[in-house]
Amino acid sequence: MSPDARKRLVWFCALPVNPFHGYADTGVTAEYWGFPKLYFSRLPIPVRMDTGNDPDISPRKVEYLKYLCVKGGRVRTTDIAREFSVDPSTITKTIQELSCAGLVTHEPYHGICLTDTGKRYAGYCIKRHRILSLMLTHYGFSHEQACAEASRFESRVSKEAIDRICAAMGHPGQGICGAITHDDGCLDTPPTP
Repeated sequence: MSPDARKRLVWFCALPVNPFHGYADTGVTAEYWGFPKLYFSRLPIPVRMDTGNDPDISPRKVEYLKYLCVKGGRVRTTDIAREFSVDPSTITKTIQELSCAGLVTHEPYHGICLTDTGKRYAGYCIKRHRILSLMLTHYGFSHEQACAEASRFESRVSKEAIDRICAAMGHPGQGICGAITHDDGCLDTPPTP
């Protein structure tokens, strides 16, 4: 590596903010910046916005939690794998991570169920999806489009924002995907003028 390239690498690594603004799929490659891929791959690229109150859970894991909540009771690993079209070993690994976070209990050969904390969090995630989907239908999206769009960005919306949107909508009881439940924090939020 030339001394000039090394200086650029040091400068790039010292940047306080990633030039991709949190999006790993921008299409800009390491070679675009003139750096070898090996060095570029070591740079941290944030992929989720910290909402301040959510456990650090990927959107895919949230989908698993929502599925477990909707199914209720014990669910087998193979059922989840079939629903999401992934390998059962992947589900087992993910469930172990959720179990370490205290959101599910997993008994091999008996199934998976949500803990009390997992039920509350999954219930909130379902409510968040339904509030955002309903909000998007007010802006002209069809039910299918609203559901798909809400799924794309719902993990980046904070609980405070959801509570305020819910209050501004008059605490609706029914969304396009099903019933909307309200927790204490939501009902305590006054509607914005």
